[in-house]
Amino acid sequence: MAIKPNNYKKILVLHGGFEAGDSALAHGINLAKLSNGSVTILHVVNIPKYPMESISNKLERIELQKKLQDTAFHMKKTMEQEFQKKIKKYNKNKVKTSLVVLIGPTLQKVLEYEKKNNFNLIVMGKSKGSRSVESRSVVGGLTIKLLEQLRCPTLMLDVPVSAKFIGSR
Repeated sequence: MAIKPNNYKKILVLHGGFEAGDSALAHGINLAKLSNGSVTILHVVNIPKYPMESISNKLERIELQKKLQDTAFHMKKTMEQEFQKKIKKYNKNKVKTSLVVLIGPTLQKVLEYEKKNNFNLIVMGKSKGSRSVESRSVVGGLTIKLLEQLRCPTLMLDVPVSAKFIGSR
């Protein structure tokens, strides 16, 4: 079966907030243009797991959990603002683009969101290590788990590393 761009009416772009995600977004937008489709950008704010049992004082534990949650909500707001700039640009190009920012474990949230929605294609960028050929061939653990568990076709782009976070000034 030949793969045709018009097969991709509903595209999910996984965007981690780095330039690799921008590259994935550009590819997703181009495919959506070819197929008169739409793009959903998914960004997950991952709350780091802190070994709470190492904090014996219950009040300190609760305070730390609240600070982690507050930080995650602040990061969510910041990322929504940054992505809205990108969405305006792409909506001007007549590609319907929407944004979903979730908080929680990245793998779990991506898989849950993909399962609830009927996407034709997932596009994601991969950047790992330095610019050397050896390190660029390495795929991280989260990427491998996603590729193993995602249900629809997935396009993974190898993007040169610069590690610039889109929320940074």
